[in-house]
Amino acid sequence: MEFFYWRALVTGRDADRKFVELSSPSRMQRVVKSFSRWFTMSWRTTRRIVGHARETGMPLWQIPLSLIVGQAFYGLAFWGQFSFATGIVRDEIELVPDYIGHS
Repeated sequence: MEFFYWRALVTGRDADRKFVELSSPSRMQRVVKSFSRWFTMSWRTTRRIVGHARETGMPLWQIPLSLIVGQAFYGLAFWGQFSFATGIVRDEIELVPDYIGHS
């Protein structure tokens, strides 16, 4: 579970880094982009889960759980991107924390 949280936050920070490299935006544009990406990815996740549930054989009772996991991931990714764009989190080298463990 720790890896899920860490990966989602890093995904958001990576999205902000990519946006900066491609567009050289202002801080406000970066913040707006974090909200835009959150909305887009949340909507896309919902569409994919609901749209492909039948063809993948997903039982109806699993759809809400899948939506919760998908929305939680992109909510955390949003927080990672937003906190990086606003300067709450500094740009540092991303390392897998020791408490997550290695395989």
